[in-house]
Amino acid sequence: MQKIQRKIPPPIRLKKVKQRFPGSIEVLKKLVADAGFIGEWRPQRISTGNFKHVFRGNDGSVLTFYASQTVQFQGKGKDLSELEAAIGKYL
Repeated sequence: MQKIQRKIPPPIRLKKVKQRFPGSIEVLKKLVADAGFIGEWRPQRISTGNFKHVFRGNDGSVLTFYASQTVQFQGKGKDLSELEAAIGKYL
């Protein structure tokens, strides 16, 4: 009897990239809007006095801005690549 080996594809991983953004949240919001991304910004409390601001695009892209000026891109596919390209030149 022969043993059949099956190749199981690896799990899909969402791309996560953290980088520093030299400006304020207001500047970042303007860059995202000027690049034509449509979605909603929401502040979220991390701890006492610390917030992060999360942009959730209608296309599935996610951009998080932390008080430390770190930005994190999340999501998948073309939409994430376009968001990274639009904001990435300022990082």
